[in-house]
Amino acid sequence: HYGRVCDYCFRRSESLKPCARCRVAHYCNKLCEASALSEHLPECCYFEEVFPYIPDVTVRLLTRMVHKLQKERMKDCKEMVQGDMRTLEQMESHSNDIMNDAVMLPKFHASWATVKYILGEENVPSLLDGLEIFGKMVINRFCITDSDLKPVGQGLYIGASIFDHSCDPDAAYVFQGTRLTIRATRSLSVNSVREIYICYVDRLLLKEDRIAALQRQYYFTCNCVFCQEDATDQFTEKWSGLTECVRNLQLELDRAESKADVERISSRCREILECQCKQLPSNDVAKVEALLLGFQCGTRLAAHAEAISLALQVMEMLRGCYGTYSPIYGLHLMHIGKLYNASGDNASAENFLQMASSSISISHGTTHATYRDLQQLRKMNRRGIPGGCK
Repeated sequence: HYGRVCDYCFRRSESLKPCARCRVAHYCNKLCEASALSEHLPECCYFEEVFPYIPDVTVRLLTRMVHKLQKERMKDCKEMVQGDMRTLEQMESHSNDIMNDAVMLPKFHASWATVKYILGEENVPSLLDGLEIFGKMVINRFCITDSDLKPVGQGLYIGASIFDHSCDPDAAYVFQGTRLTIRATRSLSVNSVREIYICYVDRLLLKEDRIAALQRQYYFTCNCVFCQEDATDQFTEKWSGLTECVRNLQLELDRAESKADVERISSRCREILECQCKQLPSNDVAKVEALLLGFQCGTRLAAHAEAISLALQVMEMLRGCYGTYSPIYGLHLMHIGKLYNASGDNASAENFLQMASSSISISHGTTHATYRDLQQLRKMNRRGIPGGCK
């Protein structure tokens, strides 16, 4: 996302201006650049030195945390959440687990060496204290997403880190720029915010893959109803190689810039759906992800009829997996409505945009920009319906 997402407000733009000195950081305007100065200044000289190499987001976030902790103690970095005070000091670090992790420990040492170079060895804490900071970051960080739930960065949110995990969550989180909001997705009767759960992993994963991902990334075993030994998996998988193939194509699509690249990925996806996926059940994970991939390709290529067909095929699977009031399902309905609108079927568009409104009003809230944009789209779409609102 280098050069396409503002390094301060995390909003996408095609007209960002680079930092005049390092050329790595990009900003919407002078205000964003000035607001980011205190955090960007320590890394700016390093970026200028190593350009065009761009350090990964883990190094940048860790550098900013260490720089901040030069001036503040962990217990003074705090946030109130529904009557519960949460501090950086209280966050889990799993430093002992990381020390015994053959994959994560080398990542820490590599990141820490870069942090020391950027800030100066005299300005960083001891190696063990650094491991504690690193652990708190990797265990508690959030992936910041745009309005389409595509990743744009990472951030540490002290208050939000209080929420534990369940594969059957009570709440979901959405972003507006860097602002994170967690909203209940069903009626709750709880005595504490600590009784409210969010989901740390993609629920589209198979049960064994969810369990492995949670253990690998967060060092715990989930004991929710969906992860019990006798729990029935919502999804099946006949060929793991096919699932991997579809996911690799998804990664290619996320990076694709030219129409030719999208067309190539779309053609390969179409082959997979017509051949390998034809006899698979509707809940096969490779088939579900291939349908979603084809839907995204069709949307980008303005192949409205094909995109709508694929989106409708996977719609009920998404509702069953994520829930009626999840951000993913609500946005899926919204995208279908947009496609119908673009194809000139305003009546069908209104049907899906109305369903999307009901879902997104819960998942995002009525003050979120996504909900407001949706209402504006509905208003414009109704003008194309005979007897509709003007």
